Amino acid sequence: MRDLTSPAVGKTSPAEAGSAHSIGVAHVGKRYRTETRTVDAVRDVSFVVNRGEFVSLVGPSGCGKSTLLKMVAGILPPDAGTITVLGQKARPGRREVGLMFQTSILFPWRNVLKNVILPFELFGENTDEGKHKALELLRLVGLEDCADIYPWELSGGMRQRASLARLLVTEPDILLMDEPLAALDELTRERLEFEIARIQEKLKKTALYVTHDIKEALILSDRIVVLQTNPGRVTGEVVADLPRPRRPELIDSDEFAHKLKEVRDLLRL
Repeated sequence: MRDLTSPAVGKTSPAEAGSAHSIGVAHVGKRYRTETRTVDAVRDVSFVVNRGEFVSLVGPSGCGKSTLLKMVAGILPPDAGTITVLGQKARPGRREVGLMFQTSILFPWRNVLKNVILPFELFGENTDEGKHKALELLRLVGLEDCADIYPWELSGGMRQRASLARLLVTEPDILLMDEPLAALDELTRERLEFEIARIQEKLKKTALYVTHDIKEALILSDRIVVLQTNPGRVTGEVVADLPRPRRPELIDSDEFAHKLKEVRDLLRL
């Protein structure tokens, strides 16, 4: 567990966030205003994600996890503080940044292969190259026999595998993932958790992952940033220094139970 006064949590300057890390979030705040009141979604949040590191944001509903991810993606502007991505101010539409959400958002009139190569079309790039990469990624996620199948013919887990292939096809430097497994049944979800862990161990991508599932965060992450509500704020970090490659038997280990308790203790603060 890391103390709140450590540089990666509470003392990150904007300059440090922009220069030394793939993602730097420094003293960020976001407010939502309604007709009757103003709500602080997040207040004075600071953390960093190092190159090649998989970091999860964990916390209860309403703590601002998805809001933070959208600000890192450049979809929402912060009201206070600074966010840098690869040394530049966060902004939308960057080829270096890939996004994956809770729902698969696959186009039903396009088969799996054509859904996966869609980013190449959107960026105006060579679709022949995209097709080659897409087929490699479909093999990587276990959908090599599904290239010509349409999304409505796939299970929920298979659709999320296709979405993961699409996320990776343009080889983004940074992956931003907002509860991509939340809608799946428990068994499918656990299988995909270890599948994503396997892919991450192979590709070494920089990733920021949102989840409220502590177990999922521990399976996937190198480090977990824990948030609380009213307003959304960082209460601490847990380094998930668990054995790699991550295997299903890890869940039953004493090491895993100890890390689980560390995260839960921070959630109670």
